[in-house]
Amino acid sequence: MSRIAGAGGGGGATGPTGPTGPAGATGAQGPQGTTGPTGPTGPIGPSGPTGPTGATGPQGSTGIIGPSGPTGPTGPSGPSGPSGPTGPQGPTGPTGTQGASGGGALSFVLKTDDSNTFTSNSLTNVTGLMFLLLPNITYKFSFHYVWTSFATANGLSIAVTFPAASFASTYGRLPNTSASVQVIAFANTVDSTVTGTTMPTAVGTTVLATIEGIIKPTATGTLQARAANEIQTQAGVVIKGGSNGLLWAMT
Repeated sequence: MSRIAGAGGGGGATGPTGPTGPAGATGAQGPQGTTGPTGPTGPIGPSGPTGPTGATGPQGSTGIIGPSGPTGPTGPSGPSGPSGPTGPQGPTGPTGTQGASGGGALSFVLKTDDSNTFTSNSLTNVTGLMFLLLPNITYKFSFHYVWTSFATANGLSIAVTFPAASFASTYGRLPNTSASVQVIAFANTVDSTVTGTTMPTAVGTTVLATIEGIIKPTATGTLQARAANEIQTQAGVVIKGGSNGLLWAMT
């Protein structure tokens, strides 16, 4: 039906607003606006709880060895251990040569057995009657032979050997033909003999012979008493125990 506008009257009051109509469809997205400036950093928040321990990593390679430290002080000695058992006695070594005495000393040697029986007129060393001489010392010596013979016609020959010397003066003395008759003779060289031609008393009787002298050696060597039968015989001369020698080193 059509309305016909009436004649204009005075304006009436505005009526109440009608209800909102339904929303229209969303328009198209507008373009991205520019990024605004970064705002200030906010305060640090509290630390979070510690997380669980992670798995152990692989063993690292060994490092180089460091220098040795200084040696520490020596510790106190420990207590001594118990002594071990005594070992067996070793064998006795051989007896050495009789040594020479120093200046002014007197020494002696003694024959202790009847170990020398002579059956030849060749001179032989008398066992145990010897001294070692040193050079440039003046010595006085004597050898005393305690002897016997088992044949009346067989006497004794005595002598000495000695090293090179600046001088040597010796002589021998022994009984001959009877107890009241003696042979006395010089024996100034090596193996120079003094000889008795018979056994002066009964066969088997002990008698004494002596050879003595002064010597100054120029080299080290041995002063040795010697003896022999007067003749070649099987009924020999015996040099007995108790025979002896004396040596005085005077300078």
